[in-house]
Amino acid sequence: MKNLATALIAAQAEFRTVPQSGSNPFHKSKYSTLKDCWDTARPVLAKHGLCVLQFPDVMGDGNYVLKTVVMHESGESMEGYQPVLSTKQDAQSMGSALTYARRYGLCAALGLVSGDEDDDGNAASQVKSRSTPSKGVTAPPKPPGGATNPSIEEQVNAVPHLGALQSLYESHKDKIEAMAEADKTKIISVFTKRKAQLSGKD
Repeated sequence: MKNLATALIAAQAEFRTVPQSGSNPFHKSKYSTLKDCWDTARPVLAKHGLCVLQFPDVMGDGNYVLKTVVMHESGESMEGYQPVLSTKQDAQSMGSALTYARRYGLCAALGLVSGDEDDDGNAASQVKSRSTPSKGVTAPPKPPGGATNPSIEEQVNAVPHLGALQSLYESHKDKIEAMAEADKTKIISVFTKRKAQLSGKD
């Protein structure tokens, strides 16, 4: 493991603090996206003959995990596993959970650090609404009229409580981050307005 260790020592000396281009309107905080992490790591990894592989796996107990492998051009490698925790078993929720796992797995394996504000995990997902302490997080109701694919804005305006609003935001977060800046700002403002309404502030 000498070659791998030597390369990682050199790479970690060059990694800069990961920028924070993502924003969480619920906690009014910024966080580092998966792209931020990879943009920070990739050129330094390549310089020192390193690469990172990540792929989903299933453990013997049936739990989903993400396997992260750090490899050196010499063939030496190390690996670790990150739980993939999803509130639902549909493709969208699993995709969001996998993105989380990829981000945290990459940072943990390489020792990447973000700014002090980064808490997109929201204190290990303790996101229960203060105004709904015992209410389960449920999906927002379908809009009237038989619509099967409501817009994000329609879904936001239909949610009954803060827990459901948080769940909705998490399920659409990757899509929102990929939007053009103007569209992203508009959608975030819709979430923020609905949060204020549900909190009794509007």
